[in-house]
Amino acid sequence: MSMRRLFTLRQILSVLDRKSRRDKARAALIPELPDPAVCAARRINGGSLVLCQADPDRRCEFLLVCRDLFFCGHPRRREIADRTRDMERAEMLDQPAKN
Repeated sequence: MSMRRLFTLRQILSVLDRKSRRDKARAALIPELPDPAVCAARRINGGSLVLCQADPDRRCEFLLVCRDLFFCGHPRRREIADRTRDMERAEMLDQPAKN
C-alpha cells in the first residue's frame, strides 16, 4: 500500500521559495522565457506560488504536482505569470465590447 504525503499550502510555498533562492544562478543561465503558446501560469494572490496553466500532459521539467493542482517550479515563474496576465489583458482590450 502506498502512502501519500499531504502538503499544506505553507509547506508548498516554503519549498518553492527555497527552490527560488537556490535557482537564482540557474535563472541567469536561462536567457529566454518559454514559448507563451506552450507555457502559461497564474500567480495566486500575487505571491510566489504560481499555478501552471499549460497542458499537464506536456512533460515540463519544472512541473510540480500536488494532488490535482499543477504548480510551476520554473526559476522565472513570476515572469511567466506576469507575461500571461499581460497577454490576457491585451486580448481583452482587443475584443470589441458587447452591448
